[in-house]
Order: sequence, then structure tokens, then C-alpha cells
Amino acid sequence: MPALAGRDDLILADKLDHASLIDGLRLGGAQFQRYTHCDRNALERALKAAAGKYERIFLVTESVFSMDGDAADLRYMARLKKEYGAILVVDEAHAVGVRGPSGLGYASECGVLDDVDVLVGTFGKAFGSAGAYAILGNPVLKTYLINRMRSFIFTTALAPISMAWSMHTFRHAMSMDADRAHLAHLGRSLRAMFGDRSIAGDTQIVPYLVGDDKEAVALAEKFRAHGILVFAIRPPTVPAGTARLRFSLQAAHTDEVLERIRECL
Repeated sequence: MPALAGRDDLILADKLDHASLIDGLRLGGAQFQRYTHCDRNALERALKAAAGKYERIFLVTESVFSMDGDAADLRYMARLKKEYGAILVVDEAHAVGVRGPSGLGYASECGVLDDVDVLVGTFGKAFGSAGAYAILGNPVLKTYLINRMRSFIFTTALAPISMAWSMHTFRHAMSMDADRAHLAHLGRSLRAMFGDRSIAGDTQIVPYLVGDDKEAVALAEKFRAHGILVFAIRPPTVPAGTARLRFSLQAAHTDEVLERIRECL
């Protein structure tokens, strides 16, 4: 973002965008505003207020949010992007591999892949590797970033063995649509089990809201004592008073695992 957006530009970012995204915004010279999480009306109000006042407007969002496990309304954002002539940047870190046909991510699942101007993701989560990527629809933009993106220029290339492993796991993951359907089933089932202790969504990240920091830590320790590895998430990672356990499911889990969680609760 520091290479793309300058002092005459505005960046609108979701309030719950990952800390690394917010750090990237702070590194640049552009103004940025954070709108209420997944609030379509707040985003459109911000766009209307900014129309005609900036050279460019960027919409920056995660597709699947890392701590709440819910998802952005990418179809609506793609419509707003066209209506206001904005640039849409989507971080698929928690969606690629586990969402969409062939695991190509949430933008693909929503049918708006062609509307995303910059699509970024990671090999370090679903693909079990290291490194990250950016998919740029415009070849001029690609050349520009290679030459102007400071954090890219002054870094080291990934080792060939890391790239080979990433390609191997990526190709394998493309054929795992049945596993992705099972994972979605697990996410829905666990949310239903947690009821109003969780947050609406259908992803593999399922929070169990506790509130108090110490209670969340104690509860996580009790789960671990029963063979279930789950971590307590506390401020400043999440807002004060919203400490939680963050269940991160995988396709290898079964309904029996969910039953063990129910017994522990």
C-alpha cells in the first residue's frame, strides 16, 4: 500500500483488518479511515463523503477475518468499487485453500475475482508452507510494484525448495473440494453448538466468546488438559472485554471432535 497510495489518496479499511494490513497503511503517506466492521452503510457513507476529494480511493479488506471468523460482503464491495471508481484490495490469507471452487478463495466463491484489483494471500496457512503472493490484474501494476515496493526490493527471495513445496501443496489442494465441504460443515456445526457465544459466519475459524482475559486463559488450559488444543485470544489482539477462545478447524477433524468439545464445555 505505501507504493500504491500517496498523499492525495484515501484508503478505507475495515475496522477488523489484520494488524499487518494496518501497519502497511501506516507506513505510507496516504490518509486512511477505518469503517465499522462489515458495515455496508458505513462504507458507502465514507465513499460518498470522499467522492471527488481524492485522486484515488482504495477499499482494503480481508475476505475472511482472522479473529471473528466472519466474511466481508465482497459482492457489495465490488459493486461500490465500480460505482465510485475505487480500487479494491482483498487479503485472502484465511480463505485461500479452504474457500471457493478448487480452493481459489472467497472472491472466487463470490464470483467477483475479476473485480478485485489486488488479491493477496499466504502460503503459510492452508498450504502449510511459507511466503505470500499478490495477484495483480494489470501487468503495468506488477512491473511498478517490483520496482517501487520498498519492502519487496529489500528482502530475500524464497528458497527454491519452499517454492516447490508451495506449488505441490497448491496443486493438491485444488482437488480437495469434498474436504472443503466437510470443513464448512464442521464450522457451521460448531457455531450452532456455541450459540450466542460465537459470531455469525460459516468459516473454519470459530470464536467462543468469554469476555474476561483470565477466564479465557483458564478455559483454554482446561481444554488442553482434555486433549483439545485451543488458544486464548486477548487484547490487544481483540478489543478489551472480548477475550475468546479461537477454534481453528481443519478438514481432518471429524464430528467426534466436535462432540469432545461439547463434552468439555
